[in-house]
Amino acid sequence: GMLPELAKIVEDGQKRRKKEPEQPPMTLFAPTDSAFAQLPEDCLFADCLKELDVPAEQRKPALIQELKISLQGLLSTGRWSVSELSGKSIALAAENGRKIALDL
Repeated sequence: GMLPELAKIVEDGQKRRKKEPEQPPMTLFAPTDSAFAQLPEDCLFADCLKELDVPAEQRKPALIQELKISLQGLLSTGRWSVSELSGKSIALAAENGRKIALDL
């Protein structure tokens, strides 16, 4: 699935963050592959995800940058697990300043 590629993009961002002192852990709330598959064909995010199927050296930098920006909306400070959040409705602050609404 796409999760390993998305995790690598987030990890690269984490490495840059770690250069700053005392950065807390982050959690990526990534949708499932089946949820990604339901994106409309003409959706910019879908185009960004398709770019992950292209060899890294041939990827369009603008689409990968857009994907990184989009992923910031799925990142939250803290280490969260499904077992902690299961059965709860919660809103967490995303890395981009917006809210991540979860209903697990």
